[in-house]
Amino acid sequence: MRRFRLLTTVAFLLAVTAAPSFAQTSRSRVVYHDARKLGGATSFYLKRPLTDAASLKTMAETRGMENDIRRVLAEGGLRDARLVASDVLGVMKGGFSTQRKGGVCSVETAGEGELVECSFKQGDTLPWMAYRPGAGAGNLTPHVLKNFRWSGDAPFEAFLFRAYSRGRTYTILIPKPCGNVSITETRPELRVTKVAQADKFTPGSQVAFNITVWNAAPAGSGTATNVHLTDALPTGGGLAWAPVAIGGQNCAIAGSTLSCSFASLAATEFKTVTVVSATPTPFAACQVQQNTASATADNANPAEGRAVSVCVPPVLELTKGPKNGTFQIGSPVSYTMTVKNAAAPGSSSATRVVLTDTLPTNGGLEWATATPASCRITGAALQCDLGTLAAQQAVTVTVTSKPAPFAACVAQPNSARVNADGGISAQDSASLSCTPPQLAVETTPDGGTFKQGGQAAYTVAVKNVAAAGASPATNVKLADLLPTRGGLTWDAATASAGTCQLSGANKSALACDLGSIAAGQAVTVTITSTLKTPRHACQAQPNTEMRATADGGLTAQDPGSLSCDQSFAFFADGFFGKDRRVRPIDGRQTLAGDAVTANVGPAGGVDFAQCSPMFGFNIGLAKELKNNWELAGTAGLALSVVHADDKVREHEVTLDVEANKYLTRRGGAFIGGGLSMWDLFHSDTVTPSALVHVGLPIGNSPVHQLHFVGEGRWLLREAADLANNYQFWGGLRMKF
Repeated sequence: MRRFRLLTTVAFLLAVTAAPSFAQTSRSRVVYHDARKLGGATSFYLKRPLTDAASLKTMAETRGMENDIRRVLAEGGLRDARLVASDVLGVMKGGFSTQRKGGVCSVETAGEGELVECSFKQGDTLPWMAYRPGAGAGNLTPHVLKNFRWSGDAPFEAFLFRAYSRGRTYTILIPKPCGNVSITETRPELRVTKVAQADKFTPGSQVAFNITVWNAAPAGSGTATNVHLTDALPTGGGLAWAPVAIGGQNCAIAGSTLSCSFASLAATEFKTVTVVSATPTPFAACQVQQNTASATADNANPAEGRAVSVCVPPVLELTKGPKNGTFQIGSPVSYTMTVKNAAAPGSSSATRVVLTDTLPTNGGLEWATATPASCRITGAALQCDLGTLAAQQAVTVTVTSKPAPFAACVAQPNSARVNADGGISAQDSASLSCTPPQLAVETTPDGGTFKQGGQAAYTVAVKNVAAAGASPATNVKLADLLPTRGGLTWDAATASAGTCQLSGANKSALACDLGSIAAGQAVTVTITSTLKTPRHACQAQPNTEMRATADGGLTAQDPGSLSCDQSFAFFADGFFGKDRRVRPIDGRQTLAGDAVTANVGPAGGVDFAQCSPMFGFNIGLAKELKNNWELAGTAGLALSVVHADDKVREHEVTLDVEANKYLTRRGGAFIGGGLSMWDLFHSDTVTPSALVHVGLPIGNSPVHQLHFVGEGRWLLREAADLANNYQFWGGLRMKF
């Protein structure tokens, strides 16, 4: 009878989510038992082993088995344990819908009401096992053995079937041949999944979540009843949610809280709710939007599902240049602005990006063009509609003015601003400055000279003396009315850049168009007279009209002057005076009609005193020296005007060397002195004489200077007898 002894054990495998008491038990210390060590008789003792469906039915009809199942279920915390035990055994007593062979025993192996013969593998564990030690001990209370593990040498065969009771599914495992019973309760299992339709969203776009609540219990398990889904939807940055419309379902959003009620969810059944934010999404809502949805049911543990949708806002940057740039008169002025969405890759785009700038107009600066084509200029107002800029995308805007007028050569500071949806903005400033040109004229020579009969010339340097980098002097012109005294005539004017022309009387009107002169640069104009100037032009040639002009009202002038170097000026003297001297008598003279013979020299001879009027003329050549000095040489002829035989008539040739000092100015009064040689026709009476004279100007002709000259001489060889040896006269001296 020992081989028919049955170890009465009833075991339950309950889903962790179905009963809190079961979950608490599963966290206790794990203890394993070997079924071969369990002994004692059962309350449903069989006369034969459990080998087929008939013997299983006989076992089910035993009242003791029902009591044992009820007691174990009650100990597991099930309130309606008696009814459940009755339902389970009722399936066994009533027969099975089908019978078949299966593989390994598992909860999913059998269908509802189906009997399957399967194998329980070595090492498999049953969470709940009920048994009673033995009748001989007199203890009829079943003991609950937790976590039974089969440790036999080989798998054992078992019956497996499913029974439904009170909204739960129970899987029953009965090993052969001993008839131990294991019961696994399969309750409804709620699960919630929440998924963002897009992990990332952008400002203005909708935020959407799909929320699914389902009964995750295996098919045939109990139905979850009175299921409720709630979700406190995120509202960061003013995010709002649109009403939910689900056919046949009771869902609503109150404020930002979603509430859905489902009557029941059968095993594997699910419901999906989609929530979408109102449009458009506020820019401030561009942040992390996360929350958790939860579901509850009357007969299942609650469940939660969490989802996150992220928005990274755009970041506008504006860079304007140049920061400290320069520009020049006559050239366009340009600013460059770069607008960039500096957010990290994958971030939101900046939308409806608009760049605005009130451009500077100091000094009449006018703006002409702007690129790209989305930009327009109205007066001084720039506006660029740049549209949408993706993260890390940049657009460069360039504005260019018309050529800057002279008055605009001042500081031109400026500040631009860029705006986009969401109130994001950025601004930056830049500045341009301009240094005006400085015009200067340098005329050479100033106080120079030219040779009588030679060529006169001026060299004029027109300069822009502003520092390097300053604006050029534009539309530079040079004009002058050149001096023409004495018929001075000008011949040519050449410029190192630009063109020059001479016109008018004696080609004295100078007009030069020199174009532009860069800062620190100069244009040289050379003006020359005819190769040979008229003699009358050998005089002072002042020039006070040399003037340069340029755009912007710039002007500069530098007078120059020329004087003529009369290196050897010719002049003529005409004079009348008295000649008194003691003269020797030679054989060529007569006295009272008689020939006179005398010996000349120390041996004796006859002298006589000559006193006669005389007139004469000189031709001279003068050399001008510094400080109004003059050195001159003359050659002339003096003629006696006597006719009486009692006087000697002598005609004499003279050579003079003299030095003259003009007292106030060249051409004015002068005094002078010198040495003269007389009577060069008669070598025996050649007499050196000293002379002094004074000149007084008559008139102010610049060409033919006229002086009255008074002169006195004395004979050096008769210096001791001055009373009888002298000459004097007065006359006119004219230069030509």
